[in-house]
Amino acid sequence: MEKNLHIVCHEIPWPVKHGGHIDLFYKIESLFHAGVKIHLHCFYKQSSDLFELKKYCSSINIYKRRKFSFSFFTPYIVSSRKDKNLFKNLCKDEYPILFEGIHTTFYLRNLLRSKRKIAVRLHNTEHIYYKNLSENEAGFLKKIYFRFESFLLKKYEKKLPSDATYFAVSKRDIENFDVKSILFLPVFIANQKIQSQTGTGKFCLYHGNLSVNENECAVKWLAEKVFRNNDVKFVVAGLNPSNKLKSYLKQFSNVELIENPSGDEMTELIKTAQINLIYSFNTTGVKLKLINSFIYGRFCVANTNAAEGSGLEEFCRIANSSTEFKAIINEFINVEFSENEILRRKKITEKIYNNSVNSSTIIKLLF
Repeated sequence: MEKNLHIVCHEIPWPVKHGGHIDLFYKIESLFHAGVKIHLHCFYKQSSDLFELKKYCSSINIYKRRKFSFSFFTPYIVSSRKDKNLFKNLCKDEYPILFEGIHTTFYLRNLLRSKRKIAVRLHNTEHIYYKNLSENEAGFLKKIYFRFESFLLKKYEKKLPSDATYFAVSKRDIENFDVKSILFLPVFIANQKIQSQTGTGKFCLYHGNLSVNENECAVKWLAEKVFRNNDVKFVVAGLNPSNKLKSYLKQFSNVELIENPSGDEMTELIKTAQINLIYSFNTTGVKLKLINSFIYGRFCVANTNAAEGSGLEEFCRIANSSTEFKAIINEFINVEFSENEILRRKKITEKIYNNSVNSSTIIKLLF
């Protein structure tokens, strides 16, 4: 029997530029290889090349995200993705639907009336995510926006209908939702084969989307609190660092900034670093930079916010203060990464971050 599935994405997941795109794209690829005919629906701010997605999707519909859709009642990330054409397209048949992020759930309650099978992939506990964005935002207007969005999202999340199935990316996020059916579904990843290298590297690395204020704050915290007056080299790599961040980092002689590295260049940096640093102010979701460091890198040092709920806690050295970060870096900066460490990682990858197994979970629940 043919398996047809609507997937509604909050963005076009190609090219794969950041963590959210990784989960979306490789989920689509995995479901395709499992025999699912995918009918993809995506919102966009600017057009994108769909060639790679067409390999895996039977149909693709794109909808322009509405810039001016402010509401005092509905979170902007939801109201800006309201589109009547999306609703019409989803009503043409009774195929199951996978909504990616509560961003895309404006029509969720209406569609549940048809009794079709519907699942929602929760990317974060969004009200906590936006609250943390507000706390780390320097600009007054953005701070107010993030705070108000957090307020609306908290109310919205409390009223999510229980008739749907929910997939959380983190075990920790499960506790934040009062719904009947919610499961931990690990993120889908590009490479499930551990590619960590034995031996030693010569620097510590922080990588991520540097245009995100949380990541910029993390870089500044690490540079100031951990690497100032430190002989260890600290490399920062990622997308679109602000001029403010570039200027700030120039004062540190042991800090190197690598702007907009290609995918291959980033992978090589993760592989050759001695220690990958994952520091987060946010207590929700899962950090793809942690998983990439686990797959490609040597030692990982992370704070509790970054590691908890990922299933990878035992493979991280946990540090929550600058003193703890310094101590662990000093302890492991010259320690050889062994084959035994790699073997331990292979076992957990097969168990948790297995795209084939995780796509089977979706298929069993929706068909």
